Amino acid sequence: MPLSSHRFLLTIIVLCAASTLSAFTVKRNVNDPTPPEEVVVIFDKDASHDHIELIPNGKECRMDFAEDGAIQIHFDGNAEANPEIRWEAGENRPSPFNARDYNYVILRCQWSGQQTRTFPNGRTREEQPDNPWFTTTLLDTEGVRTSGLNIASITGNEAVPREMVTLKIPMALYLQTAFNDPSQLEAVAFKMAKTHDYNQRDYTFTIERIALAN
Repeated sequence: MPLSSHRFLLTIIVLCAASTLSAFTVKRNVNDPTPPEEVVVIFDKDASHDHIELIPNGKECRMDFAEDGAIQIHFDGNAEANPEIRWEAGENRPSPFNARDYNYVILRCQWSGQQTRTFPNGRTREEQPDNPWFTTTLLDTEGVRTSGLNIASITGNEAVPREMVTLKIPMALYLQTAFNDPSQLEAVAFKMAKTHDYNQRDYTFTIERIALAN
């Protein structure tokens, strides 16, 4: 192909890319080291939680508020569980909310506990897997979810957080393969996958704060 034709094709590609990018509004560079600014606080352990509804959605899952006000999600046994956290709308706290209005979901949380594995000879062993396949998602008003995100992958070290950490989850990750209406979201949800019958869980996921940020 002549050089002039190469230059013509390159020009077309650049123009098309520029046109595509111009269709989006970038609110914030996700590589910016500046901490995201919280604009909506859905839950904080030190504030009233009268507006919060906890829904376990699992026969071996329990949810409650700890003495310090934090949300605790307990997983026993080995069955699947799909706990949800919902809230009533309030001042500066929309429900439902439009995911496209925010760049991050802020989740201050900690994972604790272990599972006990029983071997065919009756011997048992306590295990603390780095990745227990525990995911987070967002639900719309019809109960349909966005993408499910593995908590262990979000932390950056491929392990659930054994200490209290603040996860800044890009909203774009939730929306990469969303199956629902991202403009009508009303719940932060989780999924604990079923495990083998020879495993017995004793896990607790503690949440101190949930917020939306830009």
